[in-house]
Amino acid sequence: MKKILTISLLFTFTIVLSGCADASSESATMEEENEWMKSRITELQEENAALLEEIQALDPEFEYGNEEEPVSEASEEYTDESKGEESN
Repeated sequence: MKKILTISLLFTFTIVLSGCADASSESATMEEENEWMKSRITELQEENAALLEEIQALDPEFEYGNEEEPVSEASEEYTDESKGEESN
């Protein structure tokens, strides 16, 4: 009985240690991915700034965030026909 209990405890201990090792390696991988994402964000911000400069060179009156949104064709063609039909 002691042998079975000892073996099961060793087996459980091995599983716990294995899980801790896996978690540690996953944490390191997540940190690497986080660093890569931070560097990628910096690269994209630099590209965005360069593109904005190019746009402003082509159109000095352009202001980021003040672009006019295009009007969809559906909203231009909208007519309220339901009111006319209900009043008859």
